[in-house]
Amino acid sequence: MTKVCKNADPEKTISEIEILIDSLTRKIQHNPNDTKSLYELAGMLKSLARFEDAKKCYVRILHHFPEDINTLFDMAFACQHLDQENDALHWYNKLFEQDPNHAQAHINAGHINRIKGNIAQARYHFIQAQPHVTHSGLDILCNFSLPVIYESREEIYSYRKRLADYVANKTARLTDPFKQVGITQFLLAYHGHDDTFLQQAIANFYYRSCPELNYHSPYLNHTNRHNKISIGFVTTFFFESHPVGKVYQGLIKNLNPNQFQVTLFHPSEKQYIQSKLHHDCQDIIQYLPCNLFQCQEIIASQKLDILFYPEIGMDPLIYFLAYSRLAKIQCAGWGHPVTSGIKNIDYYISTADMEPDNAVSHYSERLFALNTFISYFYQPHLKDTHFSRSDFSLPDGHWYVCPQSIQKMHPDMDWIFAEILKNDPKGWLILYSGKYPALTQQLKDRMTLNMPDVIHRVLFLKSMPFEKFLRFLSLCDAVLDVPYFSSGTTTIEAISADIPIVTLPGPFFRNRLAYGCFKRINVLDTIATSVQQYIALANLLACDKGYKGRVEQKIRMNKGALFERQDVIQAYEQLFLKLWSNGGEPG
Repeated sequence: MTKVCKNADPEKTISEIEILIDSLTRKIQHNPNDTKSLYELAGMLKSLARFEDAKKCYVRILHHFPEDINTLFDMAFACQHLDQENDALHWYNKLFEQDPNHAQAHINAGHINRIKGNIAQARYHFIQAQPHVTHSGLDILCNFSLPVIYESREEIYSYRKRLADYVANKTARLTDPFKQVGITQFLLAYHGHDDTFLQQAIANFYYRSCPELNYHSPYLNHTNRHNKISIGFVTTFFFESHPVGKVYQGLIKNLNPNQFQVTLFHPSEKQYIQSKLHHDCQDIIQYLPCNLFQCQEIIASQKLDILFYPEIGMDPLIYFLAYSRLAKIQCAGWGHPVTSGIKNIDYYISTADMEPDNAVSHYSERLFALNTFISYFYQPHLKDTHFSRSDFSLPDGHWYVCPQSIQKMHPDMDWIFAEILKNDPKGWLILYSGKYPALTQQLKDRMTLNMPDVIHRVLFLKSMPFEKFLRFLSLCDAVLDVPYFSSGTTTIEAISADIPIVTLPGPFFRNRLAYGCFKRINVLDTIATSVQQYIALANLLACDKGYKGRVEQKIRMNKGALFERQDVIQAYEQLFLKLWSNGGEPG
């Protein structure tokens, strides 16, 4: 039975807020022009994350007071939380007409432009807000904000150099990096470079700028009087639909309960995890507040033997939390397949299948590469749903699909894609649109410039439900991996459906995920050793049905080596036991 721990009672319970909402709603029904009650109702709705309902209140208030700064801000804020970025910018701009110096509105508008890849406009807003704050967070944001889509390798170099120069020569003034900066350098990993030195430099910069990050638990010398090893897992992404949840829920659920006491730490304002973990695991779930320093104390109070971060670098709260020493042994997993650079993370756990010979030099942590597969991964079971090519309304011909997120589209991929299409006049390249149309347009513009002869044969699809997505991949003629940042969960799931993927392993762990999966099942037919061979294999897979069928058959025969492997659980258990018994050394 799952035990759920709450950290503190809110000032009002959800039921109390609902009662107030009902009361205010009745009051407004009797007096529709009661803007004071409308604003109070909107605040209550916002506290329950009912932003769409709150927006309706703000619309009515703005009808009476179209220049009210607080309502304009709240309207923009609600749109922002609903991922309605263009609407949010519209309302922030309306606010700036009344108050050009509204610092928080500029900060919020800056973040919207940042995630949409409009770095120049983001910097403008951060600079506008700078005179109104006492910390260095906005100056950091001006220098740490990175594009999602780059025009060229040279542009990548210029952003990396600016960042490296900044962290080498600056000491900022920060009291809470999570609140005052609130981003990670997640996008660095997609540049195709060795990030070890830069990640360490960034971590040292933050340690200099905010010594409170280097919090040490007062319980580090605590002796565990129980027979079990107390291990905690902390991530925002326990959801079974998220890649991190997919690769780690099997490990968490299957650790031997006679040897391990597991606690899951999950930041959640709603105090709810939409995952199988919440329903049938026997572990403690500890919900964390959206407050870095409270999180430090909460996790420290659990007196853990081992603290495991399934990913470091994707979520800002988890990233800055990792700077602390909350357990004697602290490990990072491969949810984000790059070193953290953080001195208080002791081990990075990956697999020998996917690491190059010189892998140790790519980590600030001590690398421990398992000799098993990297994940206890549940094999997907698809419903008996039939899709045909006609269901996707795409042109006839050979479909080459690269089913990866838009940030993986390194500038070098344009030439590779162009060569594949030039070699196959019947070929169509299918990519996936970004979350924000502006990012997709940036990629289209770059590809139009770099591959004008074949750009008319490049198509973009919106994301689709998992089962439909996997059925679509099975209908494509060639599935392409990205050499600069390989696919992990997508590859594993494709293999479950007997789908070959053309891949080109690179010099880093993150370039070798698909390679490691196919190596583990001993299907090497679509692993290239050069860019030229990658292109040739893509064309061969798409144009030679017999070849593709033979590869599919090999996958079908061998794919069991990837799924629900008890030896993976045993390898992790043995590592944790050795670390615990040897005082942090693997033995």
